[in-house]
Order: sequence, then structure tokens, then C-alpha cells
Amino acid sequence: MYEYAGEASDYISTTATWVVNDVDTATVTLKGSDPLGPFAYNCDKTVVPIFITSGSMRFTGQVDTCSPDFSEGELKWTIQVKGDWDWYNRILVWPNFAAPIWLQEPKEAIYIGPAISCLKAMVGEQCIRLQTGLWEMANNITDPAAWFGSMLEKEGLLTPCAVVPTDPLFDTSKWVAFSAKMDTAATLIQQVCKDNGLVSTADVWMPGDAQPTDWFTLTQPTVVFDVKDRSGITGPTGTMVDGLVEDAVDLEHSMLGDILTPFLNAEGEYAPEGVNIAPALGVNFVKPWVFFDCDNPLRSGVKEFHAPAHAPLAWQIVGGGKSPDWVNNIINATVEFLLGSALTVVGLEGIPNTLLDGVLDDVLLAYQLIENEQRRSEMGPYGKPEYFCSTGSTAYTLNEEFALEGAMWETRGYKSAELIFDNGFPYVLGVDLFLGALATWKFMNALYTDYVMQITLTDDRDNRVQVTAQIGDNSSRQDPAEIMQRKLAGLQTDLQIAMLSQN
Repeated sequence: MYEYAGEASDYISTTATWVVNDVDTATVTLKGSDPLGPFAYNCDKTVVPIFITSGSMRFTGQVDTCSPDFSEGELKWTIQVKGDWDWYNRILVWPNFAAPIWLQEPKEAIYIGPAISCLKAMVGEQCIRLQTGLWEMANNITDPAAWFGSMLEKEGLLTPCAVVPTDPLFDTSKWVAFSAKMDTAATLIQQVCKDNGLVSTADVWMPGDAQPTDWFTLTQPTVVFDVKDRSGITGPTGTMVDGLVEDAVDLEHSMLGDILTPFLNAEGEYAPEGVNIAPALGVNFVKPWVFFDCDNPLRSGVKEFHAPAHAPLAWQIVGGGKSPDWVNNIINATVEFLLGSALTVVGLEGIPNTLLDGVLDDVLLAYQLIENEQRRSEMGPYGKPEYFCSTGSTAYTLNEEFALEGAMWETRGYKSAELIFDNGFPYVLGVDLFLGALATWKFMNALYTDYVMQITLTDDRDNRVQVTAQIGDNSSRQDPAEIMQRKLAGLQTDLQIAMLSQN
């Protein structure tokens, strides 16, 4: 029930790791004499919540495993904690949250609009379903013991969770279109957030904390879901129109490359790799506040840093494997005609002219490739040439073209950084540095900007509140063309569902 049990003030070590749009984790090691060890050992029967706080940064989660470990004559408690983001993994998106489980019509839930509003609406609907116990008796037809389960619970919310609301009219996030059919909320959130520079959070509000919003007032411990825009991109109006303008800029880049850049960004303003801006249209990049000078690490407060450069995998991408249907149909028709003519000439009857149908399928126009000439030139003649994009798609189609462009992006060379510093020197976790926000580091007089993908806080006998920040990695961003393809495919799927089409 999230009632105060005690404070582990004499812990041996604590490590908490926040991950962008995924389950946060923590490890707490207690002395064998700590009374909270046996308390956590009850995690196989009941929920055991743990909060880890450092300044304004707080990790909230529940004990996943608790192990008494005895070695060298000493007993310790090792507690593994899952952060509350794991709630997204345990919430299913019903096609119709207001209907009983055996009557799910429409077949899929459809969401079209600004990304943050869509995600919050999706989670909010399921929270309503879980909190109200809708159709509990109807959903448990074969289990009479569960008919009155909600009535037997204590007063308050059945599943204490809430979504911080966003006014759709002033939601400036990019527009999306997706559908759900008993998917986990986590699966949908991860892809939408990754494509649009968003960060989803799930934290427990406790009495005494500031209210998360003015739209409602919380009175009991509640899991609060939120989605924030960390893309660093601003639009021209501050309304939902901005998302459409930003999508239009991404679409222009995906379809036309950089042809219009001299007009849309005449001054050549800076934006990180993979981020499209158009100052002429009011789409700008906001430079991040956090800056690490790795050329002068000691003066900048960086205790340790690792900034690996990753080599590109290839300069040519090959994909496909399936010929367009019209090609296969022409080949089969031609073979049928030639075989039929040959059988007529030799006087053989009773042998079907379709005998060789399919033998020559996926031979002509079955594969295609794209080449990155700039990358090839930079790599030189000894650069490894080819990478196969295994999609199984039909060659020379829009989907395959986007898949190849996405593979070209994934095989690029890139740089990332891991920086270690004491919390507060130079930046304070949760005040200056945020999970999923942009950060810049400088090395060898070159600037690099990327998203903070992971933050680890360590406090033990050797390290006093030490922060390890992972900036950028191979999956931090994807090719804008591939992201746009997913958006167009999602819109097409939603329109088909809305029009009751099964094709």
C-alpha cells in the first residue's frame, strides 16, 4: 500500500540506471543485519516499493528479486529493482477499452494526431478501464470468485495510476498514425517515442509531492505517466500545426534529399545529424544547455570519459529477394505461350502449358541496391563494400526503397560518448541533465550533439553520488526516411481499418 517502512541509510552500495523509453533498473546491497532485508524478502508475496533519491532526481520502482547472499562469513542482501516504467509492459491496449473482453469492436484502436496526445490518450483509456473495474463480472464469466473482486478491495483507486494531460491544440509534437490490438503499451510507446524524439516516464507520486498537473488532485500514492518532447526542435506557431510542419520538412528531406536546403536553411544553421530543420518555415533547432569539454576534462568536471568512433560497415546496400508481381506474371504468361506453342508443334496434347509456372519467379528485378558515393569516397578503395538488407520485400517498391535507406543509415560511421562526473560538478542530475535530452561534448576541437540515452547513478564506499551518462548510441536515432515510411504506413493502416478494409 506504499506505506513508509524505513530508510536504508547504511547501505553498502546503490546503483540506479535510467534508460530512455525502457525499464529502469537498480541494485541495492544491504548488510545482513539491516531490518529492511527481510522486509524486501517478501517480494514473492507482495509489492515492495523502493525509492532512491539524489537531490531532485528520484528513482521509483518495485523489488524484482531479493537474495540473501552468504560468503566469507558475511551475510548480505542483494536487491534487484525494476523501475516503474515497467508498468507500460503490464498494460495491454484493448481495441475498445469501454467494452467487455468478449466484444471488442472495432477490431483495432486507431490513433491519429500529435504524438504526445495520441500516446497519452492510449494510456489514459486503459487506466480508466483498470481503475473502474469495467465489466468485471462479464469479463470473468467462468470465475465467480472474481466477480466481486473490486468490491472487496480497500477504498481508493483499484489501480492507482494517472496520466498527465496535454491540450491537443497546443501539442507541438510531430504527428503520427498507429493502431493497437492487444499490444503492450510499451511496444507502441517505444517506437513512437524513438521516431519523434519523445521521452516517456512513469513515476510514483507520494502525498507531500507537488501535484503533477492542475487538471486533477492526487491524494494517494499514484503511478503517474507522462510523455515529454526532448527532440530539440521548435515550430513556428506553438500549436498542433507545428507537428505537421515538422513532418512536412522530414518528408521533403526523405523524398528530395537536400535539394531545398539552400532555400529552407539559407544561413546553414547547425542541427545534429539526422535532425531536419527549416528556419525559413520556422522549424529551428534549440542548442542544448549541457556541454562537456573533453579537451579540458579536469577543468570541466569530467572525471572520466570514453568517446568511441564506430567505423561504417559498408558503402553499398543490397536488398529485395522478390520480383514485382507484374514481372512474374509477364514471365509466366510468356513461358505459357512458348510452351503451348511448342507442344502444339510437336503434337503433344494433354500436357498443361502452365507446367513451368513459378519456375522463373523472382529472377528478374528481384534485387536492388543503393550506393552512398560520399561514404565510398571517404572510406577509400579498401572500404568494405556491401551489406545485405534482409527484408524479404519486393524490389523496386517504395517500401523496399525506404528499407534500403534505413539500412544505409544503420551502417553509417558514428561517434558516441560515455562521461563520468560527480553529481553537481558541473551539472546536476534532474536539474541540468535529463534522460532523453540532448547534450553536447567537445573533443579535438569538434562538437558532437546527441541524446542522453542512459544515466547511471552510483553511490558506494568508493564513489560518492557519481553519474555516468551515455550520450548517443547505434539506436539513438534512425534515418528520417525510414521514420517517415513508418508514419505513412501507419496512416494507411489506420485509414484501412477506419474504412473496414481488410486488405
